[in-house]
Amino acid sequence: ADDNLYAPDCTSIEPDDSHWSIADGMGAVKKKRHQWTESLLEFHEQEISDPICAEGYFTCTMKYDATFKDRGRQQLNQVCVYKVENEKITEERFIYPS
Repeated sequence: ADDNLYAPDCTSIEPDDSHWSIADGMGAVKKKRHQWTESLLEFHEQEISDPICAEGYFTCTMKYDATFKDRGRQQLNQVCVYKVENEKITEERFIYPS
C-alpha cells in the first residue's frame, strides 16, 4: 500500500519532542514504521475516524490503547493530516501531546 499511496519523496512528521523522528523519503518512512511496529508488544484497542477532506488534504483521528516494549501501556489520541499532490500522499503529519 505504501508504494501505491505515497510519493517516493514523501515526508512523515511527528512533534518535535516526540519519541519518533521526522522521516524523509519512502525508505526512511518505511524504516520508521518498522521501528514503531517492532516497539509494540500488544494492541488492546484501535479506532480510526472517518476522514475529513479538503482540496489537497485529508485528516482523521487515531486512538490507540497499546503496550510498548520500552514504555509500557499507553493510550494515544492523535490527529493525522495528509497532504496529497498528483494523487499521492506527499506528507503525513501526526499531532499529539508527547
